[in-house]
Amino acid sequence: MSTSPPNPRTVAVTFGPSRSLNFPRAVDYAQRHLAGTQIEPGRWRAAVILTEERSQYRQLERLLAMVGHWGPTEVTVAGELEAADLVSRMADCAPRWLRSRGECRVIYHDGPYDRCFACPLFDPAKDPWHSTATVPDRVPDDWF
Repeated sequence: MSTSPPNPRTVAVTFGPSRSLNFPRAVDYAQRHLAGTQIEPGRWRAAVILTEERSQYRQLERLLAMVGHWGPTEVTVAGELEAADLVSRMADCAPRWLRSRGECRVIYHDGPYDRCFACPLFDPAKDPWHSTATVPDRVPDDWF
């Protein structure tokens, strides 16, 4: 049971240069799994449009595990800069919901988690904390 996410998101990870011994491995992984391209000498960008395909999230999470803590790494979601650890947590959470329910069914106790705003499965219309109702200036008499 799979459904298209309500808000597909393009996530881009730009990383390097790095002296890490894992740099060549990260470049190879980005090229094989996330259409990684070299944008300047030593600097690479991998991008993916997240849909209902669980493997995309896992591949993104794996790349972020390799490069997310490197200083020059930048992660953008729908063109906006986001924290790598936040996107990594989202990439860990989303495929679990896709596998078990086909959509996100997180129950919020204090509003959506930070990672949810980067997630294509997050649907503000289904968010109980997101309301478009107007609040009256005074409590109507028929409420008592």
